[in-house]
Amino acid sequence: MASNLEVKDYIPMPRRRVWHSTLGNCEGFIYSSSGFPLFILGPQWIYFLGFTLCFLCIIFLFIISAQHLMTPELSIFTWISYILFVISFLYTGLADPGIQFPISMSQQDILKHFTDRKFCRVCEVLKEEGSLHCIECDLCIREKKFHSLIFGKCIGKNIYVWYKITRVFGMMTCCGILVSIAYAMIIH
Repeated sequence: MASNLEVKDYIPMPRRRVWHSTLGNCEGFIYSSSGFPLFILGPQWIYFLGFTLCFLCIIFLFIISAQHLMTPELSIFTWISYILFVISFLYTGLADPGIQFPISMSQQDILKHFTDRKFCRVCEVLKEEGSLHCIECDLCIREKKFHSLIFGKCIGKNIYVWYKITRVFGMMTCCGILVSIAYAMIIH
């Protein structure tokens, strides 16, 4: 553990690429004027792409096929919840999960915090309370909840609420489809 480490053991980690210090194994695209990415895909971005195509196409096809079974109110409810599900799903999959970006620290500051459990030797950052290092993403994530294969990245502080919203709208959409099928079975 951290208590067994000594300052003499500290060797700065070699950087694998220019953005390793901020994005780890994740990929950023559409950069802001300050040089940081607006959208971030996790290391398992192919899973996110696959689930996106699967969820969006299958649910869309279910709604279209059940459209003639739905009452107008149920149809509006299902379409609105589906659209909100798509928006929240895409935002959760593309937004910054809460990456803890490094601040510039002198070698002396790093050595001072080296044995502290709040210092991540891989990222070379002082971690905030609740931050954890993700092995898959190779990053420290603020208030990391878990690493999601559906989104291909960590669910952390910045997108945890959006993750929950995605689940709610997904359930609402599925409930709208199931109620319309049950309604059609009762009527016919």
